[in-house]
Order: sequence, then C-alpha cells, then structure tokens
Amino acid sequence: MNKFLVIGGTHGNEPLGIEVCKRLEEKNIPYLDVLYANERAISQKKRFAQDDLNRVFPGTKRSSYESSRAKQIVEICKKYDFVIDFHNTNCPENDCGFVGGSDYMETAQLSLFLGLDRVIVADYDCINKFVRRCLSVEISLSSKKCDVDFWVRRMIGLKDFNQSRNYGKADLYKFSYRITREQQNMFNFPKWKAFRKVPRNDLKPLNLNQVYYPIFIDDAYTPYNYAGLIQKLL
Repeated sequence: MNKFLVIGGTHGNEPLGIEVCKRLEEKNIPYLDVLYANERAISQKKRFAQDDLNRVFPGTKRSSYESSRAKQIVEICKKYDFVIDFHNTNCPENDCGFVGGSDYMETAQLSLFLGLDRVIVADYDCINKFVRRCLSVEISLSSKKCDVDFWVRRMIGLKDFNQSRNYGKADLYKFSYRITREQQNMFNFPKWKAFRKVPRNDLKPLNLNQVYYPIFIDDAYTPYNYAGLIQKLL
C-alpha cells in the first residue's frame, strides 16, 4: 500500500488543509501522516512569516524561516510515495490540482482519483517542482468541495488508489504568467472567470498573443497579483 503525507498550512491563513490535518491526526490512519508546513504562519494566521513558503523551494539552511522550512519539507517528503498539499483561494470556480516534476502524469492520476480533473503543471519554485509525486489541492472557499468532512473521507479512501490504473484524462494546463496588481492598476483588465478563455484583445497591453485561461483572479490571498494565466497542454 502507498504511504501518503497530507500537508496543511503551507499558507498559514488558508483553513481547509489545517482542519483536514487536525481531523486526520485524531484518526491515526496507518498509511497517512500529516504535516503542518508553516507553523509560524499558522500561529500568526498569516500567509507567511517572512517569505512565501511555496515560492522558496527547494530552500536553504541559512536564510528566512520559510526557506529553511522548505529544505526540511523536501527531506521529509522523500519518505512517502505521494504528497498531498492543501490550499484555498478566494477566486470562485477555481478548484484544481497542481503537479510538477518529470512524473507529473502519475500525480495527475491521483488528482483525478480525488475528483479534480483540471490539473496545472507548475515549474516555478513551488513544492510540486521539487517534491516527487506532490499534488497541491486548490479549492475555492465558495466551492461545495471546501468541506473538511469531504476531504477527510477522500484521504481515508486513498487506500484504494493504485497509480498503475487509469482514472481518466485530465484537462492539463501549464502555468505561464502572473499579472501583478501594478499591471492591473495600469491597464484595468476586466474581472475574468476562472478557466474561461481570455479574449486576446484583453491581453494586448502585455503583448501576450497566445490563448490563455485565468486562475486566482482578484484573489485576496495574493493581493500583490491580479491573476495567473495558464495555457492548455492537451
């Protein structure tokens, strides 16, 4: 049977993963361990204490608290077959999974098993790039899936996951671009809807001429960015 690590609190003010980890701890499930990634930020109820933990992987020993913690997390995760890292967003209809690394298709199958068929490949300095078979679960606060009981059941059900099976075909995207708040103030982009194609004319001020889909639009968790842009892979 696979061994799973469930991570909550990579961002200390995103509640779902923290609560899921608390519930799983009480159950003492042999194939599941939990990890509170950024305990300092959790105690402060902030996204991070010094640096955004999910932007400083693989981390270093002598730097900020988060950078040192990232290095520790990378080592801890090597003990597990799969890692599931929980996140929240204020952006509606933004439920998806993030994967990375050379074996991301196996992790995409885990995302499908958990009911998330939109999967984004990330190549920036996040946990998915540096931790093998790491799925980040991204759930909108307004989603029906933003439910602790739902995800506790899903985590318990991981005993039935078999990476050699095919659980379907994911809608695969790659992360491409961040629109900063400064750019939004300058160009006044409309408020798009997550995973709906952005009209090309909207992006002319940025000289972006390909087909893009937006995520994390006007997300209060990341006030320094207005939106992320992704492109379809398959």
